[in-house]
Amino acid sequence: MVLVDTTFIIDVMKRVPEAIDKAEELERSSEETRIPTPVIFELCEGIERSDHPIEKWEKVMRVLASFLEAPLNSKHAREAGRKSGRLIREGKALDPINVLIGGMATAEGEFLVTRDGDFERIPGVKVEGY
Repeated sequence: MVLVDTTFIIDVMKRVPEAIDKAEELERSSEETRIPTPVIFELCEGIERSDHPIEKWEKVMRVLASFLEAPLNSKHAREAGRKSGRLIREGKALDPINVLIGGMATAEGEFLVTRDGDFERIPGVKVEGY
C-alpha cells in the first residue's frame, strides 16, 4: 500500500508532469493507493483560504474521488506523538499535520508519495518521490 501527501495531490491538480507520471504509475500498479484523512484536512483548509473556494472545491473533490481514504486512528496518533515528541526534544519540530501523516505511514509500514522534504526528517518514513 501507498499513501499520498498533500503536495502530491496539489501537484496532480496543477498538472505537474512528474506528479502526473507518478499518478499514472500508481494507477497501473497493483498497490492500493490511499489518501490520509489529515491530507483531506489540509486540502479543505487550503480551499477555504483561497480566492476561489467553489472552483477549487470541485477540483479537489474530483481528485479525492480517485483515492481510497486512510482514516487516522489511535495507533497512528501514538506513533506520530512519539515521533513529534522526539523531534521537539531535539529542536527539530515539524508541522504537526505532517508528523501525523508520517506517523500513519510508519505505523502501517507504507510508502509516502511526496516531494515535501519535511517527511525525510521524520524517522522511519519511507518517502517515495516523483
